[in-house]
Amino acid sequence: MAGMVVEYDTEAGAFYVRITDGPVARTVEPSTFVSVDLDGSGKVVGLELLCLPSAVTADERALLEAQYPAALEALAEVERLTRLSA
Repeated sequence: MAGMVVEYDTEAGAFYVRITDGPVARTVEPSTFVSVDLDGSGKVVGLELLCLPSAVTADERALLEAQYPAALEALAEVERLTRLSA
């Protein structure tokens, strides 16, 4: 896959950022509104965001940066796109 793919589900009010085409082996939930999909080797496949990026706290961002840097990059992409559409 060339680059991230960002989708928005209007019914769920959720963003999903697919980082790779790999299969999801498990999902971790660093917070109530943030889920990270991982492949079998623990690499980030995607990020689900059930809020606007601005609602993600500094602590949640620090956790993503420490444990799932690719998910933090995905969050930044959603922030960029939501700024463009404002």
